[in-house]
Amino acid sequence: MSEHMHEYAEGEHMGFHHHHEEEIPAHPCDAEGHEHHHHADGSCCCRRHEKEFHGIDRVMVARLCVAAALYLAGMLPVNEGAQAAMMAAAALISGYDIVIQAVKNLLSGSVFDEYFLMSFAAIAACAIGEFEEGAAVMLLYRVGETAQDYAIRHSRRALAFMQDADSGAQAGEKLITRFSRVYTPVILLMALAVALLLPVFDGGATYSNSVYRALTFLVLACPCAIVISVPMGYFAGIGAASKRGVFFRDSAALDMLAREGGNAKFERRTLGSETYLVWGGTADTPAVAVRDGVGADEAQARRIARGTRRIVLENIGFVILVKLAVLILGALGISALWFAVFADSGVAVIAILNSLRAFAAGGKRG
Repeated sequence: MSEHMHEYAEGEHMGFHHHHEEEIPAHPCDAEGHEHHHHADGSCCCRRHEKEFHGIDRVMVARLCVAAALYLAGMLPVNEGAQAAMMAAAALISGYDIVIQAVKNLLSGSVFDEYFLMSFAAIAACAIGEFEEGAAVMLLYRVGETAQDYAIRHSRRALAFMQDADSGAQAGEKLITRFSRVYTPVILLMALAVALLLPVFDGGATYSNSVYRALTFLVLACPCAIVISVPMGYFAGIGAASKRGVFFRDSAALDMLAREGGNAKFERRTLGSETYLVWGGTADTPAVAVRDGVGADEAQARRIARGTRRIVLENIGFVILVKLAVLILGALGISALWFAVFADSGVAVIAILNSLRAFAAGGKRG
């Protein structure tokens, strides 16, 4: 039976853990205030590191299950007031902290990120009585982000030195954040134009009508398919990569490697007791690590990154084109109801299915 000792430092304290058979990441759990116990295999279950070891946020999963149950119950043929209440509860349970984060970011001067986009779209939906749409925005966003977080934690679990990635230097900004910073102000300006100009060009429209139309525009423009398919794409790509011995610190690291391509120079480094090909990040916490001697190499890491990012960008482009078509047809008054439904639900399904192709990203050489 092999025995490994990993040294893991955080702040001013250091923890040592002995692991048997399967290499389990060590955790800095000996700090004061950490309530923890250890499994027979040496793994630690302190509250602070439970998510990193088990690879899933159990509280978030419970929230999503409750929110999904309320959402489904709200779709039953019951009293409209009860339906609205259940949908509003589903939105709050799944996304109350998204709204809180959006407000914090606004106060700190960070505007037009994905938190603002989701919050604004959900609030706009509820303002016009589309509680189902508001709940779907929050629920879908949370499902996608939770899936992506699971893949990242699962990847980090295999490597003890990646456990402090959140406190280390970040690899870069998430693609969905960069997308939101362009998309959000554009649709807000377009909605504002609808609110201000509709009465000018349509003599029968009042400003009350135009504001309602502007809010409807925002709901239709909300890229629900993007906010679930983008994280799902990274979930599939990062998950598939870890099984091949390629580990990404987060989705931003994957995105950066895809953009850098051949300019990203890997170097061989011994981390813990094993040898890896690493790139980016810090000396102790690389952005990308390829386990040496398992058949993976830096070329495969690049292929996985490029393949995953290509699929994500395909989803974004497809969703935007469909959304634009719906908004233009809606403005002309010729948008059929089935097309509007397809733009939300149908496109989301297609984008998710396309995201799952990332499980095979980088699988072929060439």
